[in-house]
Amino acid sequence: MLAVAADRSARDAVSPRDFRAMLSTSFGQPVPGLESRFGATILVPESFPTAKIRGTVGLTALTVVGIAADRDRIPSAAEEAHELLDVATRLHRPPGMYEIGDLAVEYQLTRPGPGRDRLASFLDPVAEFPDLISTLRAHLNNGLNRRLTSRETHIHMNTVDYRLRRIYDLVGLNAHDPKLIWLLQSALVVRDYQSMEQSDTVVR
Repeated sequence: MLAVAADRSARDAVSPRDFRAMLSTSFGQPVPGLESRFGATILVPESFPTAKIRGTVGLTALTVVGIAADRDRIPSAAEEAHELLDVATRLHRPPGMYEIGDLAVEYQLTRPGPGRDRLASFLDPVAEFPDLISTLRAHLNNGLNRRLTSRETHIHMNTVDYRLRRIYDLVGLNAHDPKLIWLLQSALVVRDYQSMEQSDTVVR
């Protein structure tokens, strides 16, 4: 089972329908699926090697989630796959093929509940300073490498250090607290997901 998000980055981008045709050609047999302007649900036989599917995805700029499912689980698996796809696209994950293990943490963090609500408000003291949020996002994305963060944000490493200390002070945690990075990363995932959720609501 594959859930596919439409690529709207370019007019000549590979569409979900084109991708399904590519799979049919690659495996030498028709591949059933349903398409819409938002994406597609594609049913691939269990005999199709995951590596080969992943290779076909790699020829496109599509974001795809794959889930293995027995025949009687197809409806629920399709729903699960599209929920995972929603997480991947809202969090701006790069194009490619994802499986549940790749998005399990993000998926759980973005499910409604008191834990998500707490994480959503964790960065409120920082949110009024856009430069701090952008520095934090760059620092986390760069594996906590100060030099790479400095290069990406075009600021001196001393400024990176200052901004990080300011973030730690604002959220009320010590820089040496072992759960600090985990909390910051989790809170940023929830915040990004919810900001996209609110944007979608406004568009609709």
